[in-house]
Amino acid sequence: MAEENPIIRFEHVTYYSRDEKYGVYDFSLTISPGSLVMVLGPEGSGKSLLLSLILAKALPKKGKLYFRGQDISLFNERQLEIMRSQIGVVSHNYGLINNLSVLDNIALPLRYHARTAEHELTEKIMRYLSKFAMEEKAQVRPQVLSESEKLRVAFLRALLLEPAIILMEEALEGKCPLATSKFMELALEELNRHSITLLATGYHPLPMLPENTKFLLMYEGRPVFLGNKHEFFESPNPYVVQYLKNPLHGPMKSFFKT
Repeated sequence: MAEENPIIRFEHVTYYSRDEKYGVYDFSLTISPGSLVMVLGPEGSGKSLLLSLILAKALPKKGKLYFRGQDISLFNERQLEIMRSQIGVVSHNYGLINNLSVLDNIALPLRYHARTAEHELTEKIMRYLSKFAMEEKAQVRPQVLSESEKLRVAFLRALLLEPAIILMEEALEGKCPLATSKFMELALEELNRHSITLLATGYHPLPMLPENTKFLLMYEGRPVFLGNKHEFFESPNPYVVQYLKNPLHGPMKSFFKT
């Protein structure tokens, strides 16, 4: 039976770059409200293209992509703007503005989208900065922050917009495992409290993710595995075994194509 009221639904979507070097092919996936999806795969597997399609930066050449049950290929510019306002984004470089303070970086989209008095906005941001151990950094500039601190600021900027879904593009890669574990604990608490969906892409499966995380492994624009955390780490699927245990031996080839 199909999942009810999905946030995102791909139905046999195909999209490829002009030179056909990168693409996703006959791709189907349903993402439910409040779910957590981790998309993994080697270089060129199509992870970033999935995010571009969700944001309607690219439109399917074949198939359908639905946002809350509506075909996004039929949206006009105003409808696309409304849709994107319901999608939080945390990119791999965080997208912070260096000449603004931490507080103002978080407040900037809220001032544009939310009609909230400035003192109430500041109080709300400071509460969240305190929870994420960042209250002392409220007035500093992003360039003096650590990588994990930049991640927290970018996440809070997305979270406080109260979106339907947050997209994290390789933003969890290369971080201190202790800091990442604590961040995920706090982040998941907020996501669960607000029933916000999280879709994260990356190269490394994070062991601190909860059991109900949906793991999707991509290769050459196609899904080669989809299942929960236990199924992923225990899978005999040759793509998963290669990805987790023996990267140079198996059905997936590196960029050398050997």
